[in-house]
Order: sequence, then C-alpha cells, then structure tokens
Amino acid sequence: MSDTDIAVRIICSLLSSIFVINIIARIVGEDRKKKWFKKRTKFSVFNMRGILGERCHFGRPCTLQGLGVTVVMLSCVALVSYIVFIV
Repeated sequence: MSDTDIAVRIICSLLSSIFVINIIARIVGEDRKKKWFKKRTKFSVFNMRGILGERCHFGRPCTLQGLGVTVVMLSCVALVSYIVFIV
C-alpha cells in the first residue's frame, strides 16, 4: 500500500467519523445532550467550535445515558475506521 493510499484512507476515516458524530448528535437532540453531558464553561483553543458548530459539541458525559452514548459513538467511529482501512 502506497503513502497516497494511506493518506486517502486516513482522510476518509476522518470524514466518516465526523459524519457518524453528526448523525448521533441529530438522533440524541439538544435537550438530551443538555441533560446527559456537561459542557466546558472556560473557552480555550482546544474547545473552539469552528465550522462544526455547537451541534457536534457534546462535552463530558455526566450521566449513565451520556456514558452509553459516548461508548456507542466511539464504537461506531472505530467500526467505520476499521472498515475503511480493511476495504
């Protein structure tokens, strides 16, 4: 596998991860995100919203449901990245 193929797969993995996070954010909704996650109040370079906006910003899980959503989201991202690198 060449360097170009690896770079394309990494970019596809990144884009698919953003897509998965966006889908899960739409499914969960803003009301449940406010209940299940705690957002940072102090802003820095590491939590700037940028082009993705507030919709993809979950925060830290503070309930069991938030932890479950986090685990599902991470496993979906891992599965999609695995599929991108295997295929």
